[in-house]
Amino acid sequence: MLLVTSLFYGGLHVLAWNSAVLRTESVEETFWKLSCLLLIGLGPLAFSVWAGLKAWRGPDAHLRLNQAMSMTLGFFGVLASLAYAMSRVYLMVEVFLVIPYMDPGVYEVPNYAIYWPHFG
Repeated sequence: MLLVTSLFYGGLHVLAWNSAVLRTESVEETFWKLSCLLLIGLGPLAFSVWAGLKAWRGPDAHLRLNQAMSMTLGFFGVLASLAYAMSRVYLMVEVFLVIPYMDPGVYEVPNYAIYWPHFG
């Protein structure tokens, strides 16, 4: 599930990669791009580590690791989880912070009557 959510959530925010709302060459733009790349990359990375560990050590690999390997994987797992959570929070907050800088055309309501069959 982490693989799917990270790809979709990060991929959705990558659509604003070159958005005019994000000021170019600013800290916000750098954090936005870094957060998108983290979200897209951490899911597949976690899945490949999990699949590689299962292929290398068998289905009960988590029981057969030595203490140093287990602590190392746990440390990197905690770091990856924190980076993932911080990236998601940053993107959610930044979406609301850029609302005042949006193009006014975004707020125009289209007349759906010409696009959608209706009775009236």
